[in-house]
Amino acid sequence: FARGLAVALGAPCVGVSTLMALALEAGAEGVRAAVIPAPLGVFAAVYDAGVSVRAPAFVPDAEIASLPVDTASWRGPGAAAFGGIVTPAPDVVALARLGARLVPAAHPPTPAYLCAPDAKLPST
Repeated sequence: FARGLAVALGAPCVGVSTLMALALEAGAEGVRAAVIPAPLGVFAAVYDAGVSVRAPAFVPDAEIASLPVDTASWRGPGAAAFGGIVTPAPDVVALARLGARLVPAAHPPTPAYLCAPDAKLPST
């Protein structure tokens, strides 16, 4: 919707993933991370000084130890397991501030889905 509106208005538009918005909602200083629990693992992203060091992706249970559990400031629905602050959704004001700082060419508004869609085309 935002991309379509931006095209219609001739306005710039940036893409911000939910994990990026959660991780950076309290600022970009230091190592910041976000986590969303999932069956058999988590979806996680890690940023250092606002720069992605681990892109939003699924991390299986067997690889969770590879995440910077002790060195990052964690946020998100699954943050309690990482000693972080549980936040069910990104703060909209922080999201707007983050989006205003991002360069549209470096952060295009392309969809990035963590899970495959549940909707299926009908078979013919």
